[in-house]
Amino acid sequence: MSLNDFRLARVAKEAEHFQADVIVASLPRNIAYLTNGWVSADAPMAAGAESFVVYVPSSGKIIHVVSRAEIPAVIEHAGSDVSICSYGNFHFTIGEGPLSRQVDELCRRSLPS
Repeated sequence: MSLNDFRLARVAKEAEHFQADVIVASLPRNIAYLTNGWVSADAPMAAGAESFVVYVPSSGKIIHVVSRAEIPAVIEHAGSDVSICSYGNFHFTIGEGPLSRQVDELCRRSLPS
């Protein structure tokens, strides 16, 4: 069992004990715990940074809730099959290729705030 699998199993056990259907991590260290180390690039620098991770223990699903600018970093860390819900307007332009198309699609589905 990997360290990340151990962590998620531990959180799932506690969620079951407390009958929690969803766990929302908002502090950088808690986000890193659930995501095997990913932390928003702007979290240490900006007090107003808002990145969250939603963990659904019953399915093992992890959903990143991040600004549009964080989409490429999340994909780079978690892989192209990651679940992302994004918000805001600012984003980085990426060259051509599969990552660019995925980022563009996620940006089109982005929420305003």
